Amino acid sequence: MNKNKSVVVIGGGIAGLVATLILIKKGLRVILIEKKLSLGGRAFSFQNRESNEKIDNGQHIFTQNCSEYIKFLKNLDVFNQVILEKSINVPIYKNNKRHHLKFSGESNSISLFLSLFKFRHISYIGKFRIIYALIIIKFLKNLTKLDSTDFRTWLKKHHQTSETNKYFWELFLKPALNDELENMSSFIAILSIKNSILKPRLTAFGLAKTDLSSLVEKNFNNILKETNSKLIKGKTVNNISEEKNKITKIELSDNTEIKVDFIISTIPFFEIKNLFKKTSKITPIINNISQLEYSPIVCIHFWFSEKITDELYFSVLDSPIQWVFNVSKIREYQDQNKQHLVISLSSAWKWIKYDRKEMISIFSKEIYKLLQLNSRVKIKQTLIVNQPKATFRTLPGSYKLRPKNSTPLKNLFFAGDWTDTEWPSTMESAAISGRKSAEDLLRYLKSL
Repeated sequence: MNKNKSVVVIGGGIAGLVATLILIKKGLRVILIEKKLSLGGRAFSFQNRESNEKIDNGQHIFTQNCSEYIKFLKNLDVFNQVILEKSINVPIYKNNKRHHLKFSGESNSISLFLSLFKFRHISYIGKFRIIYALIIIKFLKNLTKLDSTDFRTWLKKHHQTSETNKYFWELFLKPALNDELENMSSFIAILSIKNSILKPRLTAFGLAKTDLSSLVEKNFNNILKETNSKLIKGKTVNNISEEKNKITKIELSDNTEIKVDFIISTIPFFEIKNLFKKTSKITPIINNISQLEYSPIVCIHFWFSEKITDELYFSVLDSPIQWVFNVSKIREYQDQNKQHLVISLSSAWKWIKYDRKEMISIFSKEIYKLLQLNSRVKIKQTLIVNQPKATFRTLPGSYKLRPKNSTPLKNLFFAGDWTDTEWPSTMESAAISGRKSAEDLLRYLKSL
């Protein structure tokens, strides 16, 4: 293998970082280009002046079955900076009553079904319906044929009701796929269930104890310094030149030209068409990618004058609140008398353009009512973070639009959570795509 070749990686998100680490480990020189001044891509942080904290753009979680993302954290030597629980134990509120949906550490169906029967927010007949559907899902094969069917239709066909949909399936799948059941491909929804709920030991949550940018930035930069590779921040790739079925050079926003041996593009799917508009060889692929859609997430941050909950996180049914995360506890803040909570709203079409003052009013009232807070507890600060293009949508029929990592241009490879990984829009999907694109590139280089 010719190690004198260099690779340009466009995009310093998880996919780009994973690919870069693999390639430099193989001795290749990598030029990583990131348009922002920080790494992390769509899992990034920013400084909040009022609270003097770094705020994540969203409450990103992973699970024990996210093996590629966990491997990435271990390669960066930052795995000690995350919380990884041993089992699922979710506090769930309904009508101010709290019950736990607890899956034991055993990874078997009997343990899962016994756990479901202890969950009090669903009727016994509803629990039997859920178990019936889970048994069907467990033994389903040839799942790709289900891609054109929406998951709500699939659930109805398998005797699920509004109760089971609202209090079980939506509870996990809405945040996982960032969409409503009727807008989810049954293929991706069922794969997600097979990889999570049906493997309860591997569904335990993982959360970063530090902000997402700091989690990856420092150690990645240190690794890069020990190689002949290079990181370029704050510049975009404005133009790509193609000759004889290959990308030959790129032009940056400061007019710098860089000759290219190989290129891995990890830019978001909604930016692909503009960058590769002159590369006719991959026009059909670009046209498919351009049909992918995105879905919003809204996060509402509250800083309270005193501690109001001991929970690390909890979910709420029959409320505009979906999931709440205790940032103070997750990040192990020393002053536990004050408390920073964030409400995470998935599939947030209703809220993305909502009046901010009215949103704060609605959700503060919900929190006070839910946790039965008295007037002594004050809200010291609030912040709303809108992410209009938070994730790509796994709409029915969309899987065929997701490209492979290799392309008809021999030295061009794609990576990103939106590529063909069989995962929804997650950090795990991004990590898988980064690894697959690097492996495809190395395989091609070896064949030369």
